[in-house]
Amino acid sequence: MNIVDAAILTIPEISDGDVISRFGDIVKDEYIDPRINMVKRARSLLSFWRVIDNSLMDAREGFHLAEKWGDEELRKQHLTNGRTMIKRIKVVEDELKIILPQVKNIRFLPDNEIASLPKWMLVLLDVSIVNNEK
Repeated sequence: MNIVDAAILTIPEISDGDVISRFGDIVKDEYIDPRINMVKRARSLLSFWRVIDNSLMDAREGFHLAEKWGDEELRKQHLTNGRTMIKRIKVVEDELKIILPQVKNIRFLPDNEIASLPKWMLVLLDVSIVNNEK
């Protein structure tokens, strides 16, 4: 056993209540700029949105491939996965619709991330992107 494994074994168990309490403490963290908590929340929600959006795209592609292969069981599995992802992404998008307007004048994303956002998010952030490709 290495030193890291030994250290992990000596860490006391953390209860659900302790974790939930810490979640509340994170929101109470104070920074010189009070907008930092909003930015952290926006970045976190955008991260969740990307993961769910990619999972939804995977389910869609899997569904179409299963149809081409004639695999009804796999088609149903991807349909079920897609339904779950749609429910989840709607919740995250509702949260983003609240937080993004609050951080619209704060430059908290690099250009390449901004360029990869859907148009509805760009509108909420009051960002316009000019496509110079002819």
